[in-house]
Amino acid sequence: MVDSATHAMTEVALGLSMSFFSLLILALLSFQLPQNSENGVVQQMQNSRPPTESTLQVSSHKGSSESSETPQLGFYFAGRLYDQTLASVEPDSFRADKPVIIAVSKSLPFADIMALRERANHPNLFITLLTEEWQQRLENL
Repeated sequence: MVDSATHAMTEVALGLSMSFFSLLILALLSFQLPQNSENGVVQQMQNSRPPTESTLQVSSHKGSSESSETPQLGFYFAGRLYDQTLASVEPDSFRADKPVIIAVSKSLPFADIMALRERANHPNLFITLLTEEWQQRLENL
């Protein structure tokens, strides 16, 4: 029979390593969860329906009648970034005075999300997940 009293330090070290591992997992998961915004923009994006070909329209804006808090929307899918009208754009083409919300696929690797953040280089950038409806709409492009 083995005396377990001599292995007390091993048991303590094992317990500490398990607790640090669980804290690491919680920290990594917190990076992937979208944060709720105060004005409900994320909820609004999740409840919105994807546009069909007949509802997509490009309009020219004369002057700035929108408030500076109206976010710019972007969709990152299959290695390309699309704007609200589903036109392909560059990550650094968004205006700096308005917040930007970019929706990504839930299967996109974390390293690609971080690379997108670096390429966009926007002071007020938010990343969220695409809904199933938007995912299907982007697959049909």
